[in-house]
Amino acid sequence: MVLIEVPHNKCGTLPKNNLRLVDINKIAFTLGTSLCNALPAFHAFTGCDYTALFARKAKLTPFKSLEKSKKFQEAFSRMGENIEEYVCEIYGNRKLSSVNKARFEIFWDCYKLKSNQSPFGGIKNFEASRIPPCKDTLICKIRRTNQIAAIWKFAFSEKPNFFNPEGNGWVKEGGEYKMNWFKSGQFPRNLNEVLVAADDSSELESEDAHSSDDDE
Repeated sequence: MVLIEVPHNKCGTLPKNNLRLVDINKIAFTLGTSLCNALPAFHAFTGCDYTALFARKAKLTPFKSLEKSKKFQEAFSRMGENIEEYVCEIYGNRKLSSVNKARFEIFWDCYKLKSNQSPFGGIKNFEASRIPPCKDTLICKIRRTNQIAAIWKFAFSEKPNFFNPEGNGWVKEGGEYKMNWFKSGQFPRNLNEVLVAADDSSELESEDAHSSDDDE
């Protein structure tokens, strides 16, 4: 573990009488090397001044998932695999590693039609923040996280090697960098892209029928 030269850090403000000196080294030893190495990318990924947060997730719940899992700590320390699985977990689905599948399952569990319900009865109060971002959006977010975390990690380097924002979650328009929210198009190109195949539809209806039988 690399320790900072100054063992204490100021926090709080003097006018409010809450100015304190925090022992950063003690906190680092308590958290451990693995978790500390993951913190820069974790902070950027879950929302900071340069990246968007996950709606209604804040920091505490995602941090608890990170704190309990060495696998996710390793993923954030290198921004490698398992990030998608981590997102599924903080949205409550620990069985999946695909955000697109998790989006469908969470939506289906919450809004599938019940008996004697109108076709639109289950989705009239749909809340999009209850489901994770799609993979196209997540890829752009991971690239932004990697960019910001690299800046922080090389902040003490004499000759830091930063990534180009273009291609890493941002696009340049009119001389300004703007966030690139989607890897591909935001909307389907045609209706066929969002239609469920007949076989899949039959399977869903069958699952729904079984769940209704169980409820009875």
